[in-house]
Amino acid sequence: MEQRFVAILDKLIGADSATQCILAVSGGIDSVVMAYLFKVSTRPFSIAHCNFQLRGQESDKDEDFVKSLAEKLGVEIFIKRFETSNYAIERGMSIQMAARELRYEWFEFLARDNQAKLATAHHANDVAETMLFNLAKGTGIAGIHGIAESDGFVIRPMLWAKKYEFEAYADEHKIDWREDQSNESEKYMRNIIRLKVIPELERVNPSFVDASLRTTSRLKASEDFIHFAIEQLGLVEERDNDIYIKVEELKGLPGLESVLYQLIKHYGFNYDQAKSIEKSLGNSGAIFNTNEWTLNIDRDHLIISRQKDNRIEILIDREAENIKLESGNLNIDLYSSDDFTFNKNPEVAALDYDKLTFPLLLRNWRQGDFFVPLGMRGNKKISDFLIDLKISVTNKSKILVLLSEDEIVWVVGLRINEHYKITSQTKNIYQIKPA
Repeated sequence: MEQRFVAILDKLIGADSATQCILAVSGGIDSVVMAYLFKVSTRPFSIAHCNFQLRGQESDKDEDFVKSLAEKLGVEIFIKRFETSNYAIERGMSIQMAARELRYEWFEFLARDNQAKLATAHHANDVAETMLFNLAKGTGIAGIHGIAESDGFVIRPMLWAKKYEFEAYADEHKIDWREDQSNESEKYMRNIIRLKVIPELERVNPSFVDASLRTTSRLKASEDFIHFAIEQLGLVEERDNDIYIKVEELKGLPGLESVLYQLIKHYGFNYDQAKSIEKSLGNSGAIFNTNEWTLNIDRDHLIISRQKDNRIEILIDREAENIKLESGNLNIDLYSSDDFTFNKNPEVAALDYDKLTFPLLLRNWRQGDFFVPLGMRGNKKISDFLIDLKISVTNKSKILVLLSEDEIVWVVGLRINEHYKITSQTKNIYQIKPA
């Protein structure tokens, strides 16, 4: 077991590498055995332990045990206590999902701060459980190809080992560990798969776990080929940090939903969203979001952009002479009608000063906003106005409006409100133009 572990570690981080590894150690048999194997390998390592404070004194005893283990092995230890239950309630998620999110966020910080790899003790039985768990959820090929040996800052050097090998090694070397009683609870789906489903499948095939490793390896190879084939189609290009996917070429492909999912999953979109996007092709203006990305359906492309906090709310008092924006500053001038020369450029707003109520408000346009465009009599929704001007979906999000009290007097850079135009009765003119 020791020789195979060292060989896998050499493959993951290099035979001559002095890469520091931080081991995620819970106190259970899997992670404790991994810690002893790291010690045998003579690789530099430290230990990280998460106390999720979910099992009262038992959680604290796990923490004390891992502290003692680190001392025995002569390595540094990092410990983090989490308010897991509160975190889950605040975000409306399960305890398991909250714990996963908390620990990996902390692990990533530790790895980055220490320029290290984070090693977990996932093993062959975990691969089988994950495959079955994701198969039951209907995640598709990406979910059932198992667990990767290396994924960003995380390495998993124990995926080849089966549970009984950990137990045999711990017994042979008189290694103590902590037993988490929650692992026996059938409240959790993974436990049901481990305790009930896999034993039944092993009656069909005693080597089911080994068979799972072979299956997931083959599925991963198939997925890699799918990615390669899709890349050869040339559907995607990058422009100014936005991703453009060609709609017409996409429409003609077999298995469109699956191809689309492969193209957009890296931005956090799920398969159900891919199905909805496929149904919305041709519906220019439709928008789909993940936590960090927005997908806009334009006429010829799907445009994926990283979300930015573009919310703008600026109050403008009577004395203001300019407005500072990331996209470029605006200058403000006040004229009498006697010495004013009219500028027809739509990027310049010339408004009847005496009809304005200060402070003015400059903000992003919103769904439901309307105004009376210059040259018209009735109200028009801003959304319809932008469609008429064929403003792209991406640029729509950048449009600002200027309000006097609750009335839009200018769609910035495009059109002023008919009611605020200069007339023969106008005495003072309020002009805003790009700096």
